[in-house]
Amino acid sequence: MLRALGYKKNNLEILIIMQAIFFSVPAIILALIVCYIFNVAVSYFLFSYSGLTASYNLNPNTVIWVCNNI
Repeated sequence: MLRALGYKKNNLEILIIMQAIFFSVPAIILALIVCYIFNVAVSYFLFSYSGLTASYNLNPNTVIWVCNNI
């Protein structure tokens, strides 16, 4: 349709790519925020129900092991 209105192929490709970026970047950011909130809620429920504790701190030995095995 836009080609019929006089858009060149190069401009149309750039337009579609820019629209994809403008839709996907905010969607990814919003999805990460929602997933983080959902994770906090589920983790709180599971850990309060089971009586266990968990930490999101990364052990330095794990980082060293992963770096050595890449």
